Amino acid sequence: MMFFSASCNVARRYGHHVVATELHTEFLPVMSVEDWLSGSNIPDGTFIIEGESDSFDFPVDTLVLREAPESPLAPLTKEQIRALDDGRAYREPTSRSDRDWRLFVDNIYCGDVARWERDNQPGPWI
Repeated sequence: MMFFSASCNVARRYGHHVVATELHTEFLPVMSVEDWLSGSNIPDGTFIIEGESDSFDFPVDTLVLREAPESPLAPLTKEQIRALDDGRAYREPTSRSDRDWRLFVDNIYCGDVARWERDNQPGPWI
């Protein structure tokens, strides 16, 4: 499977390479994040996981391909990636001033700031 995000920053967060391609998606099946995470009602073939604005992992739509697209995959340059910056986090936040920090803590830590702080303390490395 290949996953394409509607956000360049989300693609950067989860992928080592960011590429672009052109596909017509208007008639593809759409499923919810909840159904995707539960593994229920997953369509055959290509489909879209509908983004949720209050989700750190799925803030925008995600295109899921089961096969390589017919149109070419074009790697984006650093300049193109910077131009497509939409303000979303491009990595997991490690400080309160990082992008989407609150959204990350709410989604991943159920709002437990103290637990997030414990997990982000520099620890003794062995």
